[in-house]
Amino acid sequence: MKHMNLSVMALMLGGISASPTVAEAQTYIEFDVPSSGTTDYQGTVPTSISDSGSIAGYTIDSNNVTRAFLRLATGDIVKFSAPNAGTDGSSGTFPWGINSAGAITGDFADDLHVYHGFVRGADGTTTAFDCPDAGSQAGNGTFPIGINSAGTIVGYYGDSSWATHGFIRDADGGIITFDVADAPHGTNPVSINSAGAIAGSYSDANGISHGFIRGAGGAITVFDAPDGANGTNPTSINGSGAVTGSTRNANEVLRGFVRSPDGNMVEFDVPGDANGMIPTSIDDEGVVVGTFKDASLAQHAFVRAANGQITVFDEPKGNASPVSTSAASINGSGAITGVYLDAKNERHGYARVVTTIGVSAPPTSSPPTTGTTSKSQDSSVSPTSPSGGGGSLDLLGLLLLLGQVSAKAICTTRRRDP
Repeated sequence: MKHMNLSVMALMLGGISASPTVAEAQTYIEFDVPSSGTTDYQGTVPTSISDSGSIAGYTIDSNNVTRAFLRLATGDIVKFSAPNAGTDGSSGTFPWGINSAGAITGDFADDLHVYHGFVRGADGTTTAFDCPDAGSQAGNGTFPIGINSAGTIVGYYGDSSWATHGFIRDADGGIITFDVADAPHGTNPVSINSAGAIAGSYSDANGISHGFIRGAGGAITVFDAPDGANGTNPTSINGSGAVTGSTRNANEVLRGFVRSPDGNMVEFDVPGDANGMIPTSIDDEGVVVGTFKDASLAQHAFVRAANGQITVFDEPKGNASPVSTSAASINGSGAITGVYLDAKNERHGYARVVTTIGVSAPPTSSPPTTGTTSKSQDSSVSPTSPSGGGGSLDLLGLLLLLGQVSAKAICTTRRRDP
């Protein structure tokens, strides 16, 4: 899913109502990877959740070494590292996407801090790969982002001049590269759906980002959000071809958008947003999840239903000051995974299940049921108007802040911010 989608999405978020008068209950399942670090911004960082409830992500230990993990729907956790991954604080293994079969993709930094792609099959076999023209400087390399149900991987790579280009790797290992026309500052795919359609962004000669969709046949459609004078950055595409992401307007305010398969675009704001918001994932019914920061710099997660109703939530055990909850990915049953911080600023993973009162969650598609659980009521608001907005936090800083890879996280050593 994701990632960064982050991605790719499936069926409608369970329990999101068409009316704010319908009661909802939420179950939160908290988890930590064994031997994770327990000090500032160490810990457990989920990045993607599959339709079966398996969660992929990474863990940062007490020595700031980053390793990958897979949390199965049973609650069992498997840690792994890509072949030849480095073991210092500036290297490690970073999963960004998991598909319905349990295959995981992401990148890893070797001992020289050069990045390579990897794919881990459902059987645990891990294969490393590089795009043919990827640069070999520290911080440069190959950066897979998403994987679809067919095992096709999408991402970008930096060449020896640090220019970024898109790539597609099929399940047999064949790689093709592509660029959007008039993209002198880079082409950056971020998400692929089950049909093979890809969403991403590219930067023009003025450094302004624009959105694109590359169809399975290779045709590329470019687009801009109506209020995107200073940039349009898709983050996720769903099975029908709807895209979500963020747009930066003339006042440097970040807003969310949803682009329907026919090209119609709706922009939206999250009430309370004052320092930046990023939609991170969209499901097949158009339900969007994401994260924003309020005026006090507290970080909250949100769910936007297909009808525009927005629900803001915080993980009940998150007690950092200011509080911090992020939403990274949504699966086919509406389970959401993400990160929350405790009072020590240690990162913890969670899965969130939403059910309408009196209606059980689907038993075959729920997230893991083992581990610590909490229940809470979320705050719902009516659909937002097209005006208003959030803050002007830099897009790269915000996306990395939320623990997400993005089109702007280009050829740079991974930061450890929350």
